[in-house]
Amino acid sequence: APLHQLLIPADGSRLPAATLLANPERTQLLDLRTQSGATIIVSVGATHVSRPAGDGSLNAYIIRNVTAEEAHSRLRSYFLSSISHEFRTPLSTLKASLELLVSDENPLQPEEIRQVLRPAYLSVVGLQTLVDNLLTSSTIEAGYFALHLDNADLGMILADAVRVVQPMLERRQQPLIVELSPRRTIVQGDTARLTQVLINLLTNAAKYSPSGASIEVTITRKPAE
Repeated sequence: APLHQLLIPADGSRLPAATLLANPERTQLLDLRTQSGATIIVSVGATHVSRPAGDGSLNAYIIRNVTAEEAHSRLRSYFLSSISHEFRTPLSTLKASLELLVSDENPLQPEEIRQVLRPAYLSVVGLQTLVDNLLTSSTIEAGYFALHLDNADLGMILADAVRVVQPMLERRQQPLIVELSPRRTIVQGDTARLTQVLINLLTNAAKYSPSGASIEVTITRKPAE
């Protein structure tokens, strides 16, 4: 079959062989459409091959489906870009706070030091949460993730999580409304992991809610069915 019938670009245009031979011995990535209508990514290498008898040459093409590899590569690039942004913001804040603290030109008063340390503390909390999540993700991917189940008090877990994110809520002027059952809520769970989940939940609620908006957390007991 003619090459342009085998390699059909996803946009429906015609693919001349000269396009692939423009860079011999170098692979090119093409978005193609299969007969079923699906879009795939293929790696195509093209070169000239001399005939054994020296009578002219042939064009040789090596085609490989790299859809899964490219998806993984793009996902990795997106992950690295996102994680770099997540690290850069708190690190910039931390650097600015420390520069003010170590500066000898304008010594800070105790109240000013506290104001400078608050964003630095928030940055450290954000970085610690990010690192904890990364470590958890890596253990899940490696198949080593484990839960240590015990009798966990959700009220105490929530209090620990609120203590961590409270400075962020105060900075964004976001009042936290907590509704707990009057009775202790004991569940079978991993205390450390549940605390991590609630910290992530409250952090995201603060980050993606407008400044001044209230954040509500409700823990209720649901009768067993």
